[in-house]
Amino acid sequence: MSHSRSYVSVLLLEKIGGKLPIGVPLGDDLVKGIYDMYGEIAELGVDHRVDIRYSNMLAAPQGPTTLPSVPSPFTGRIYTHRMIDIESCEKTNEEAWMLTAWQGSWVDNIVDNLPDGCIIEPWD
Repeated sequence: MSHSRSYVSVLLLEKIGGKLPIGVPLGDDLVKGIYDMYGEIAELGVDHRVDIRYSNMLAAPQGPTTLPSVPSPFTGRIYTHRMIDIESCEKTNEEAWMLTAWQGSWVDNIVDNLPDGCIIEPWD
């Protein structure tokens, strides 16, 4: 290495569960949790709107061999789901309320249509 500092990089992976249920009501707590996840990254100025899709919202791992989830520093809640496929996220200077509204409109398309058995993709 050409620099004098020593670095240690760690990639932590987590085995993720299944997708959101299709054709049944999602439940208020689950829906609120999904909106809150995107609201939290909006608070950090992260825009994920390009790839907010049904297949990118997976259940958090559960069971005796999994590590416990850490409560959110913003809401204090422990999420039951994870957002994945975040390589298209961008750090922006947009205000959190704007990002929350924009990302929320994409989440609306997903959670409003899943109980009817429909998966709405961003390109639909």
